[in-house]
Amino acid sequence: MAGVAKIVSLVRSLFEKAIKKAIPAETVNRKDRISLKRLFQTLPDGVVLLDPNEKVVDVNDAFLGIFRFSRKDLLGKKLDEMILPPDRVDEGLAINRRILEDKKVELEGTRLRGDGEIIKVMIFGCPIEVDRKLVGFYGIYRDVTKQAEVEAKVRRLAFRDELCDLPNRVSFVREGRFRVKRGEPFSILYIDLDRFKNVNDTLGHAIGDELLRCVADRISRALDPSSMVSRLGGDEFGVMIYSDDYCDAYSVGKSILDCMDGPFKLSERAHISIGASVGISVYPDHGITWEDLFGHADIAMYEAKKSGRKIVFFDDVMGVSFRERIGMERRLADSLARESGLSLAYQPKVDMSSGEVLGFEALCRWKDGEEDRSPELFIPAAEETGLIVDLGRWVMEKACRRGALWLKEGLRVPLAVNISAKQVQQDDFVLMVDRILEETGFPPELLELELTESTLMKDLDRSCSMLESLKELGVSLAIDDFGTGYSSLAYMARFDVDILKIDRSFMPGKEAPPLNEAIVKSVVALADARGLRVIAEGVETEEQRDLLLRIGCVSAQGFLYSRPVPEEAVADLFSRGFGSLQPSLR
Repeated sequence: MAGVAKIVSLVRSLFEKAIKKAIPAETVNRKDRISLKRLFQTLPDGVVLLDPNEKVVDVNDAFLGIFRFSRKDLLGKKLDEMILPPDRVDEGLAINRRILEDKKVELEGTRLRGDGEIIKVMIFGCPIEVDRKLVGFYGIYRDVTKQAEVEAKVRRLAFRDELCDLPNRVSFVREGRFRVKRGEPFSILYIDLDRFKNVNDTLGHAIGDELLRCVADRISRALDPSSMVSRLGGDEFGVMIYSDDYCDAYSVGKSILDCMDGPFKLSERAHISIGASVGISVYPDHGITWEDLFGHADIAMYEAKKSGRKIVFFDDVMGVSFRERIGMERRLADSLARESGLSLAYQPKVDMSSGEVLGFEALCRWKDGEEDRSPELFIPAAEETGLIVDLGRWVMEKACRRGALWLKEGLRVPLAVNISAKQVQQDDFVLMVDRILEETGFPPELLELELTESTLMKDLDRSCSMLESLKELGVSLAIDDFGTGYSSLAYMARFDVDILKIDRSFMPGKEAPPLNEAIVKSVVALADARGLRVIAEGVETEEQRDLLLRIGCVSAQGFLYSRPVPEEAVADLFSRGFGSLQPSLR
């Protein structure tokens, strides 16, 4: 108790002289009386004097204010009977015994006010002795109720997740480390919600927060109370069960997935359905340190999400694969920073009726040391790490600079570049495109930006505004992989685009699903009605080419015509075309 120790000796000295039954009143000089009175009046803490029978002799005004009694209520009464419930009166006797044994006591506890409210107080008690004879006690009381509430809130915020009212990551880690230190068996289930970002992007963070609270409630209700359920952050939850039995861990994982079945009814929206992926690690099989165990559960969760298996136990092969991926991501970041190992390849877009090359799509390639990395590996990695923003900027700038050089050589080569969702989310995206065009001198009418349906559908109003701004720059806009997103054809009327690119999965042919041809016909009809061009992706056979031409789709790109080529081959290919692959006239 700050400040108490400094006045204890003075209080004791004065009180020993002030106990009227212990010494004659006239021996207490005027100076001591004034000092004692002033101390009583000015001390902010409550002070009480007790006789040897623990009855109240005197109290100061601060004590009366803390405990909401009048002086008349207390004088001559046993203090413990006034400020302790009947079933706790013996606590006071125990404290006084400690005072006699130790000469002073400092403690924190709860006491009863005169109005019936329970408060938290700090108590400092000492005996009063004259000539080694006990003549009473005194106590100093400080009301710390508000302070205790603040401290409890701080502790709660430090170890609880306020949104979901669950133990937070700090609590989860602390409990896990404790179990590892004790060598006690347990298992970790690392849970990540599927497609939660779509909820935040389309419905807003308030709805996302409400969904997280509902998920937390369902998981908590579904599991045994002995399990520790924690929110680790974002849309990730952790469960700790005190068993190293694989069957137990799998059963808990299954319960988690089962409880996610059925839509979540939120206050202001239609029902939302959402799934989860669960990664499991078991102590000590999957790690003898907490860091390894927690990290391995995280790796297993990503494997569950990637493979679609929903529940996955960690294994060593998985760990090696994950470490290789982390290494690849670091090397990609280094290559981008040094502009080393990155290059562009160009795949032609062709008029299938004439074989004329209409333009090229610029595709990023990466040589990782001596190994050519597949875009199917490093592009998703760049998306996850956020590197795609800088990588996309590099691709656009590189393509535009190369296109400007071809222009100086007398070739007007239209170029298309892919735009990722993360690029579109940047507030300065349109300004970036404008700056690149200005700095490179590449004509905007020769630049085509390809965006996916899902990218545009995340925020319809923002997408429409962005597309309008891009059109004002003079660039062409294409919806890439059309048909694979979750939009309807009706939404396409809102997007001011120039081109629809039909995804390769819809290519018609003898081996293709019968519905593919009908889908392509619908897209071509939609494009014709809106005056849009259609480009078919992934055309690999003459049969596909002929079917597409009969349907009315004239433009295509695919291995039938050419794989992506280095920039050195573009000029010749653009001039020469693919006249030899014209369909036979019938």
